[in-house]
Amino acid sequence: MNTIYDVLIVRLGEFMVRRQSPITRIMINRLVESIEKRLGREGVKAEVKIYTGRIVVEPRKNDLFKALHILSKIFGISSISPALETENEPSSLVDGITWILRVLKPRSVSIMISGEPLGISRRELLWIITDRLKKELKIRYDLTKPEKTIGVDLRSDKAYVYTEEYRGPGGLPYGVEGCLITLVSGGIDSAVAAWYTMKRGIRIIPLYIDYGKYWPLEAHKRFKDMIEKLYVHVPWDILTILRVKGVEEILFRAKIPNRLRCLFCKANMYRIAGYAVEEYGCKGVSTGESIGQVASQTLQNLNIITRLSKHPIYRPLAFMDKLEIIDIGKMLGFGELAKNVGSCMLKPSHPETSASSRDYEILRKALEETEELARSIYRENLEVIHLH
Repeated sequence: MNTIYDVLIVRLGEFMVRRQSPITRIMINRLVESIEKRLGREGVKAEVKIYTGRIVVEPRKNDLFKALHILSKIFGISSISPALETENEPSSLVDGITWILRVLKPRSVSIMISGEPLGISRRELLWIITDRLKKELKIRYDLTKPEKTIGVDLRSDKAYVYTEEYRGPGGLPYGVEGCLITLVSGGIDSAVAAWYTMKRGIRIIPLYIDYGKYWPLEAHKRFKDMIEKLYVHVPWDILTILRVKGVEEILFRAKIPNRLRCLFCKANMYRIAGYAVEEYGCKGVSTGESIGQVASQTLQNLNIITRLSKHPIYRPLAFMDKLEIIDIGKMLGFGELAKNVGSCMLKPSHPETSASSRDYEILRKALEETEELARSIYRENLEVIHLH
């Protein structure tokens, strides 16, 4: 990162499109909190200033690139630009632009001004800047194909000059929408679903249903890898993870046809997650399910098992196909989670793909009959992990 810059301009996500309100201010404050916590977790000291529609982060000079990388993963940020801070008055501003252009040495430039200059109009300020460029630097002002575009962001008494813009994840600041219990398996689907859940301002509490010897050993390891990868995107200090063992006992006790085992297993996962929803005060459950991807995820089966849940079920990936999910996962750094690790040993040879109303009643009754056992297993086998 070029040392001509001393601050980072943070442009806010979609919530700034809304009319200014107490909710908007809450979101901005939550975003500032996310920035401070995430930088602090990585040992980056920085001053954070708030302007209308902007946040300016001033880290130590040597930490500018590191801070940029961290900010690019914080939800609620639409883009970031390394910038040179000057006073919002023509002389200081033009000096700053001149300094940057002496270093970059472009042959032609365009100037993009946002905000209002103090004491003069934007047109007058642009004329002062371009006149100096021609006389002192011999740089051509070109609106069609400039070699470099100079951005000028004017904020009350300060001005910020930048030449590059880096994308952030967008969305809403983490936690402003409350929490969801997020069912995770260690696979790429649940990782991408958790990321999209967080992007919508939701604090996640990942829940791993551990089927012990009936689930591949590599899958258990993958779960741990997945949590580490997700934590990179969590701006708060602590990520709470839940793990419940011994749940297979419920499947063995349930009086259901073999073909309904996958559906009962999924409905039981929803139920276990529901206990956590109630305990942690969350708004529901999120999953990595995608319509039609496997037998339990046909539209008819999802309809049946959703009706069996006492709490809302959210599916961020519902309308994505597998290849699309894998591509997004690779882009987010979850590529290793796409490798096949084997299948569940409890899966029947011919699972039901289109459950009927009668099947719904069978599943509902089986859930009722195993309710006491399920609550007992949750209470006795729940492991709470705090990653920090």
